[in-house]
This record gives sequence, C-alpha cells and structure tokens, in this order.
Amino acid sequence: MRSEKLSLHFALCILHFALLSVPVHASDFRDIHIHGFVSQGWLKTDSNNYLSDTQDGTFQFNEIGINFGSVLSEQLRLGIQLFSRDIGDYYNNDIVLDWAVADYRFSNTWGIKAGKVKMPFGLYNQIRDTDMLRTPILMPSGIYSETRRDYTDAYNGVGVYGSLDVFGAADMNTELFFGTSEISSDGIFFKSDFEKIAKTSSRTLSQYLSYENPNMDTKHVGGGSVSWNTPTDGLKIAFSIMTLGTDISCDLKSSTGITAARFESDNDISSIQVWSMEYSVKGLSVATEWMMMRVRNDVRIHDLSQEGNIITFSNVQRSQSWYLQASYQVNDWLTYGLYYSEYYPNREDKLGKNLVLKGEPDYFAWQKELVPTIRIDIGKNWLIKLEAHFTDGAALVNEFENPDGTERHWTLWAVKTSFNF
Repeated sequence: MRSEKLSLHFALCILHFALLSVPVHASDFRDIHIHGFVSQGWLKTDSNNYLSDTQDGTFQFNEIGINFGSVLSEQLRLGIQLFSRDIGDYYNNDIVLDWAVADYRFSNTWGIKAGKVKMPFGLYNQIRDTDMLRTPILMPSGIYSETRRDYTDAYNGVGVYGSLDVFGAADMNTELFFGTSEISSDGIFFKSDFEKIAKTSSRTLSQYLSYENPNMDTKHVGGGSVSWNTPTDGLKIAFSIMTLGTDISCDLKSSTGITAARFESDNDISSIQVWSMEYSVKGLSVATEWMMMRVRNDVRIHDLSQEGNIITFSNVQRSQSWYLQASYQVNDWLTYGLYYSEYYPNREDKLGKNLVLKGEPDYFAWQKELVPTIRIDIGKNWLIKLEAHFTDGAALVNEFENPDGTERHWTLWAVKTSFNF
C-alpha cells in the first residue's frame, strides 16, 4: 500500500506541474474533463465463502472512481484516475492511483504512453473498472479473476502503440509495454499467495507453520497485444501476452511462536496468453476468450532448526481457462447476458487426481460456472444488475476463508447498482 500511496502523490504532483506548464487557455478548468462512477453491490453464497464472508451475505462490495483528463495539444493528453474499492476484508476503500497517463501521439498512426497505464490484457481488462461498459457483474473468473486483478490491472512504465490498415479495408491496433507493477498488500492475491506458501511449507517441514513479515516485489512486467477489426462488420480478433517476475519472501512461524524457517522464491510468469474474439451486431454481442498461463517457481526454504539446512525445489505449472459469453439488448433499458466459463489451475491434472493423492478434494482442480445476468438501465447514468453463478468446483475458492471446509457445487447471487457521471 505504501508504494501505491507514494505513486498517488507523485502522479498528482506531475499532473499539477504539467497543467501549470502549458498556456492558460489549455489549463483552464473548463478544458479539464471530469468523470467518475460509484457502485454498490451485495454478494451471497449458499456455501463456500467467495472473496469475502458471502455465506452470510455482504454489502462489502463497492467501487468508486473519479478521473481527470485534459488535451494539452494536438499530440499530448494527460489523464489520471483515483480509485477506491472494498471486497470483504480486502482493500477497505483506501484511495489509490488507478492510472495516470501521459499520452503523446507522433502521428495519426502511432504514439507513446508513460505513467501508470492499464494493461492491454484480453478484450476487457482496460475497461473493467467501468461497470456501465459491460453486462456481467463479475466477469469470467478464469481470465478476469478478482484475485489476479492485482497484477494484471496496470503497469508503471512505458508503452508504444500504433495502428495500420490491413488489405485497405480494416484496421489493426498494436501495443507493446514494459515496466513494473504494484501488488497491494491489502489485496486478495497477496493474502491468498502467502496462505498457500504457509501450507506448502508446513507440508515440506512436517509441522504447522504460519507466515509473518511477508514481502512481494515485482521485478518486471512486459507484454503486448494486437487486435484486428476485420472486414466483417462487428467482428474483432485479438491476441495479448504478458510476462511477470516477482521476488517473494516471508518468515515462517511455528505453533509455539518461534520463527522456524525463512521462505524465499523467484516466481516467473513466463507467459500469459489470451486469444480473443468478439462479434457484435445490432443488440447482440458474442465473445469468447481462451487463456494459458505458465508459472515457474524456484523455492528456497531455510530450516532454522537445523543450521545450514536449505531445502530447494522448483515447479512449473500451466493453468488454462476459457469462456463463451453472449448478451442481447432487448431495448433501451433491458439487457440479458449469459456466459459459461471453465478454469483449471493445472491443465495437466484437470480431474484432480494429484490433489487426491495429497489428501485434498479433487474439485479444487477446476471451477466451472454458468452465469445469467439481467441488466436494467434506469437512465443514461444509472443501472441495476442481477446475477447468479451456478458453480461446479472450487479452484478459485480460498481455503483460509472456509475453515469448516468447502463444497463442490455452490451458487453465488450478486446484485449491483452503478451510477456514472
């Protein structure tokens, strides 16, 4: 959180001085565009706490954002968005810098971005903050996981983008980026990753261990995307890829309160690939995406009970996910949506046989969801959504949020209202 707050203060200073550095007519308040959104939701599950204490129902599910943008010249644009959200015990409405971008166009076909920039990941990652721009409340979790959002949301660095005509009848957009990313210590990914570390270390050292002094530093993030608006009206085909490297460490404490070990790991997501296709015609929109992720972990556990005893091991895991989604706008105020998604954290063990050998349920090897949504637009700026997730499997359910155990088949109900300006 500290790094996010430092970035927030730095970005505000940069925006302030940039506006002061241009002529008065360009930095006039009337030329600064201000937009924002507020959303409040409710989540309830019949079993399995998911993202928060959902078995009892929770209103700790909201998002608030405000952004400022200005066109300083024909080539240069500046923008910044402040963001706050709450999901159960996570984030707790701390105000953070969501994005802050300086965008310079060298020509009509290419330009450069710098700052904290939304990653071009999949079809919808760059617009997922804005509830008004999509039908579902919770997007397909295998690709747009709320847990994974902490490191696929934005990068701090530089991106180059461009466009060109293809066959003289369509256009192709490309973007390349490189930098670092911030992983919130108040976030779901941070908590769930260290809980898994404690569990793995407990099994390795044959004793109960909990973690303390956790640290997660991003070494680098990079990637790119290409999207093609084909000659067929409404048909888009896209591909995106990213890599991420992190250094992870923590102390491991025994049940007696003594620091028993030190955990260190070099984690490299060597690639996350997403293949995408979207077709829109009149009120109908159909989309499908397929994702493959490869992660390598090089682990060192320093057993402090035996001086000089360092346990090292490496593992490579490949996860896979896909979904098919459709939505239909019946009229100005009513839209129906439906998607089916599948996620496998280890695509080489889709049936969970290896998990059973470790004494874990086989259904941790998959999560399959059928999700219908109803969207009601009360006006141009206000909407209400109703959604159900009929789920088989618990690959994305956190065990530490379910100390009494989990169920294979479960349902999540969601309601959300959003207002934008």
